[in-house]
Amino acid sequence: MCNIIDVQINFSFKGIEHSPKITINLDETLQATGRLPSLRQQVVNASEFGAYSYEQEVMESMPLTTTLVSGTIAQQCINEDKYFDSKQFIQQWKEQQRDVDLHSIAKKRLNISNLNDNQHAAIKLALVDAYTLSQEQV
Repeated sequence: MCNIIDVQINFSFKGIEHSPKITINLDETLQATGRLPSLRQQVVNASEFGAYSYEQEVMESMPLTTTLVSGTIAQQCINEDKYFDSKQFIQQWKEQQRDVDLHSIAKKRLNISNLNDNQHAAIKLALVDAYTLSQEQV
């Protein structure tokens, strides 16, 4: 499932309410760049306000709100205040990508179709350890 979020900043300036919002495909962003740029900065950049405007200054001081969340990992990374924890998301997303790779290796090399099966727990742990070790040496 694709991980997508809508992020917005609600604020008032000179008596006018504003709610600039963007939609971010987290999977595409991480696959393309290997990181998630500042969500706040993405909303500010996508807004109709100039780079050096008073509205931008107000936006930068207001909290981010996550209004739409889809995707298993993204949903797990929203707290009760509707704050999106991007560090947690990146960690869980990388673990999911690792598991996909490990399942592929287990199926191809060991003829194991379900690496999450309890009978293969030791093999999965060994593969995770090997993967982790290889990442530390890069």
